[in-house]
Amino acid sequence: MRRWTRLAAELYPAAWRARYGAEFEALLEEAGGGWRVLGDVLKGAFDMQFSSWGFGRITAITGAAGLAVAALVGWLTPNLYISNAVVSVSPNGDGQKVAENLRHAQAAALSDDSLASMIQQFNLYPNERKTQPMADVVADMRNRRVMMAPLGGHRSPSKGVWAFPAIEVRFADPDAAKAQAVNRELTRRLIAAGLPAVEITVLDASSLPQSPAAPNRVTIVLFGLAIGTAAGLLFMGARRWPAVALAGIGGMVAAFGASFLIPERWTSMAVVHITPPEAAPQVVATVRRSGGVDAGMINANPGTLYLRADGRDRMQTRLAVRQSVTRLIQESGAPDSGRGVDSVVVLDPASLPRQPSFPNRFSIAALGLLAGMLAGVCWRWTRTPRETIAT
Repeated sequence: MRRWTRLAAELYPAAWRARYGAEFEALLEEAGGGWRVLGDVLKGAFDMQFSSWGFGRITAITGAAGLAVAALVGWLTPNLYISNAVVSVSPNGDGQKVAENLRHAQAAALSDDSLASMIQQFNLYPNERKTQPMADVVADMRNRRVMMAPLGGHRSPSKGVWAFPAIEVRFADPDAAKAQAVNRELTRRLIAAGLPAVEITVLDASSLPQSPAAPNRVTIVLFGLAIGTAAGLLFMGARRWPAVALAGIGGMVAAFGASFLIPERWTSMAVVHITPPEAAPQVVATVRRSGGVDAGMINANPGTLYLRADGRDRMQTRLAVRQSVTRLIQESGAPDSGRGVDSVVVLDPASLPRQPSFPNRFSIAALGLLAGMLAGVCWRWTRTPRETIAT
């Protein structure tokens, strides 16, 4: 134990050891060994090093440490590649039922049996299948990895049939080649399930993604740098004003914990372009009256609208937006719809929110930190003795 104590003594600043090294060595000899002595030596070395480094050096070190940890996390996070395919849809036979037949085709391609067979065929989710039931794995694939969304549509005034010019099929996977292969199979099953009611033709074959869509490692590294720098500032504040820093940390922890008691809200949004643009105000008013989905015009691009839904269930939220977009496409070109829309093109399909839009837990934690520090300042101010001025 004496050897470890002497090694710990080497952590003291060199200038201090040059001046007080002999006296300190004698003091250690008298104190003997033991874990308590080692802890006292390490604590003294830690305090003296940080007191000699200064404000800028400590924040730079903690910032660099946060950056390094974030870079490691970003490196360990697996890539996620997205493969896209675009198919066109046209009716076979009774064109009036093309929308219903297309929904049946999508439901068949995304059924539990269909997705379970693809999971087995392409060996997807190898680790999850060892610990989770297949039903949960299939649900995760359907909710997180697969997307089928119409990219536009109109109703032909002459033929009176629905026309969906294009549908996007998307699949995400940590392996780029596997993402492309699964997307091809999804597209094939959609085409097979649609026959003979609808004719589905591939316009843009499943792409081989060249770069990952996630994670955003630059954002992760910058976030780590910010957290590390903030930790350094908080540490320096704790050394100078321990009561204020302790109150701030307590307020931050309490606020962050309380944020989990607040019901979460999820937001999904889609962007569409309608023709003619003059029908946009009427479409916005109609969508808003339907309830559940908000709509608005994007003034920078006439005829471009956003449709947004907010709810406590993220899947139901996206479903509400999807249904509103589909209904808008189906009613385009219909003289009795009252909207005057000839065609609809989906620029951005309904998104599946990854993070709740409310509450913002980081903002709540920051407010808790600020409130705690203010409380600490007030407490310290009330405890400071006041000088009495004789008059």
